[in-house]
Amino acid sequence: MFHVLVDLETMGVHSYAPIVSIGAVKFDPTNCEQTDDTFYSVVSLESSMEFPECYAESQTILWWLQQNEEARQQLVDVRAVHLRDALTDFAVWYKGSTGLWGNGANFDPVILANAYKVVGMVEPFNYSDVRCVRTALSLAGIHKRDGYVKHHALYDASAHLADLKQALHTIRGNHG
Repeated sequence: MFHVLVDLETMGVHSYAPIVSIGAVKFDPTNCEQTDDTFYSVVSLESSMEFPECYAESQTILWWLQQNEEARQQLVDVRAVHLRDALTDFAVWYKGSTGLWGNGANFDPVILANAYKVVGMVEPFNYSDVRCVRTALSLAGIHKRDGYVKHHALYDASAHLADLKQALHTIRGNHG
């Protein structure tokens, strides 16, 4: 069974923030080796904001305007799909996985679960499957690395997995 590390790009930081992209990687939880099986979907901002609970926050919009061109481009990607379609695709892709990691147990997994609720779907993961990269990093005494493409959901998920791998090796006493 594989675990999944998910990263969302959103237009807010609250628990019902509109999702603009979902990126995820599958990995073997015993050694944190990433598989070739990845997920990436750009979500139409309009579709994410169809639901009253899902409102954009001005501070986040201003923050996005200050990001690099590559990061901002995903906000207007012509391949963007409706939120419901992205969530359906993610559920199919996630099937059979047993753990959902986020770079914060109270951010990506919670926003993702709430997105499933607002569209009237059941999330494909159980609350007890949720794990936190930040907690693992903190326990290992590791600070996040720089040097990767920030604010692209798939690249961020892969980078967070590399951080998690380092943290778990430290925690387990295996520095190899």
